[in-house]
Amino acid sequence: MNLELNPAAKTKTIFLFGYFGAGNIGDELILTAFLTMLDSRGAPFDVIVASGECGGAPAHYAARYPNLNIRVIKRSKNPLCFNNVRAFYSSCAFIMPGGGIFQDYGVLSFLCYYSFLLCAKAAGDKNYLLYQGFTGIKKGFFKKMMNFASSRLIDYISVRDEKSAKFLPDGSFQNGCGKGIYTDPAFALNTAVRKAVEENGRHSGGERFIGFSLRPWKGSSADDIAGALLKIIEKTGFKIKLYSMQKKTDCDLNAAVVKSLKGNAGDKISMVEYAPDVFELARSLAENELNLGMRFHFTAVSMMAGVPCIGIAYDEKVSKLYESAGISELCVSKTDFSSGPDDLASELICKIRYIVENRARLAETVEKFAAGDEKKAGILFGDFYEKCLA
Repeated sequence: MNLELNPAAKTKTIFLFGYFGAGNIGDELILTAFLTMLDSRGAPFDVIVASGECGGAPAHYAARYPNLNIRVIKRSKNPLCFNNVRAFYSSCAFIMPGGGIFQDYGVLSFLCYYSFLLCAKAAGDKNYLLYQGFTGIKKGFFKKMMNFASSRLIDYISVRDEKSAKFLPDGSFQNGCGKGIYTDPAFALNTAVRKAVEENGRHSGGERFIGFSLRPWKGSSADDIAGALLKIIEKTGFKIKLYSMQKKTDCDLNAAVVKSLKGNAGDKISMVEYAPDVFELARSLAENELNLGMRFHFTAVSMMAGVPCIGIAYDEKVSKLYESAGISELCVSKTDFSSGPDDLASELICKIRYIVENRARLAETVEKFAAGDEKKAGILFGDFYEKCLA
């Protein structure tokens, strides 16, 4: 069977792969950011997107990205499945446009994604890894595998943080022509998010809300979290919206928290329906007085929406984000509700009051940071585009 298509088609077709369509808003942010930056170049491209939610070419793609002909195929971790093989042979480039794809806590997943690089190379494609994080690779064997890939399998790499840059051999990555520029691709959407928020307005019906985005973590139960939320409501007078950044795990946690409340919160706590659209999320977050979250991209969207956000540093990415923005005072290092509602809740209440007292200044700070990182994301993409796709 000959899978080779017209050679002319190979010059303008790219194959995008990541955790798309898997119920994770962070990964949808990455996809949206890449497509937005690519479309802004004005050149026509055929784009194949592997997604867990396969439905052909959604109408909103055509409206949002007029220069791109986007086709969605069913996402599979098997690089040799028919859809993937056909995508390899019909494209000139295989691109992972962001995130921490390679992590060794799941050996099979690491080997699976590594094999995509091998198959793409065998099909004659260029391999491009953009805005990547490699700090999830801890074991020496997998570090050696990634070092080999960076010099033998990957044609261009940019990384999202300084630690990931140090992980790779010298000269194996291109971050803004080596200028040490690092950021997450999501910030490329800053201008578009701000426009969506301004068009929508900031309507909260006179009520004051805090947006919460929590994730499950060892040692804390839904009862612990519910107790902390009740105390926050009691001491601050705010109502609480519960957001989910991941469709399954976060939604299940929020439902368990609401169930644990047993009606004690009345109408003071509500769940926001999961929606993977970044602009819908940003419009909702902009209605809140402040937000509080554990996931990196929740804070990123809140920043782009111009709303100060308290971070609970579940991992280093979160604390580093606050440090880079110059607002480390808004980041909580503790990640454990299990000692009861009084401990962590008391610290959060102090930070909530701090934001209320300094909201205008903090809003200006996060807006300025998001705008600065939008420029960084553009520099990184521009370097990649000129060297690899122009």
